[in-house]
Amino acid sequence: MNQNDSWLKYFITEEIYPLVETDLLTSGPDEKNVDPEQLEDFEGKSLLLLFRGNREEALSEREATFLDKIISAVNLSEKDCVTLYLPGQTPELPKEIFTKGLQRVIAFDPSIRLFEMQHDLYMIHDHQGTRWLVADKLEEIAGDVEKKKALWMALKKMFELD
Repeated sequence: MNQNDSWLKYFITEEIYPLVETDLLTSGPDEKNVDPEQLEDFEGKSLLLLFRGNREEALSEREATFLDKIISAVNLSEKDCVTLYLPGQTPELPKEIFTKGLQRVIAFDPSIRLFEMQHDLYMIHDHQGTRWLVADKLEEIAGDVEKKKALWMALKKMFELD
């Protein structure tokens, strides 16, 4: 505190409480938080991939191979993407994710809620300049031709491919 600010300690005598919830990553009393380290690597990324689970439960080899094909098909590479694992039954995505400048988000789990809204699978939605898509779990898509087609149609629209 400098000389000019010394009077502030007399002016503010009560403890200050934030008006907004500061821990937006809390998912509930029995749930774990999103790993904060996952939120650090968003700079320069254009695609956020969302999964239910945690980092330790990595994708199977089949899922990882399929995801690589998806990323390549939309003319991106792994370095263009950031992956976020949402623990347990987190009701919705932390809102501060959309202050990170991401252009696109794909949630590979129909139970991931975005913006407290009902959402149709494989439909593109826009929210504050971010295009997002909710799809079935990656393992389900990989084994179902109709779901692969639905995902591809949505990706073509999302990434303006033709």
